[in-house]
Amino acid sequence: MTERDPFQHLLDEARAEEAVDARIRERLLRQVAEGSARLQGVLTDLVEQHPVVTVRCASGNQHQGRLLDVASDHVVVRNRDGLDVHIALDEIVLVRPEPSLRFPAATGDRTAPTGRTLHEVLTWVVGDRPRIAVVARGGGAPIAADLRAVGEDVATLVLDGSGDTAYLATAAIAELTILDT
Repeated sequence: MTERDPFQHLLDEARAEEAVDARIRERLLRQVAEGSARLQGVLTDLVEQHPVVTVRCASGNQHQGRLLDVASDHVVVRNRDGLDVHIALDEIVLVRPEPSLRFPAATGDRTAPTGRTLHEVLTWVVGDRPRIAVVARGGGAPIAADLRAVGEDVATLVLDGSGDTAYLATAAIAELTILDT
């Protein structure tokens, strides 16, 4: 029986300990990344990966499509009809990537790539007098209307059907879809 080289034995033990330490470091780094995850960061990661997602809102509405953008207070989902739905971040209850793909635990701690707000979106499109659909915070049926003016915290609408004028508090917007321009 040959005697084992004590130097080789020490090297083997050191390598084994190093491998264990590396796994522990990797696990700790993953836990730190998961613990610092933010919804905006996760959504930003998903924008870059281009999966189809389903976004469930506090209103009970669900929107399926591709995430196009993450802004300071909302995300933009291009739905299957080709319409861009702007959803307030604080109205998002659940985001589910397409089930056929596997995604890791949330680790995105990044901030929104664009600082644009829902109010600014209205301000940018008002000149085209678009037809819009708005869901107010707290749910309810979408309000379909023509956008006529945007002030500091209010939008003037001409309601579909009746042609009546209505005033929308822009802070109350949970979901905004620009139907045409």
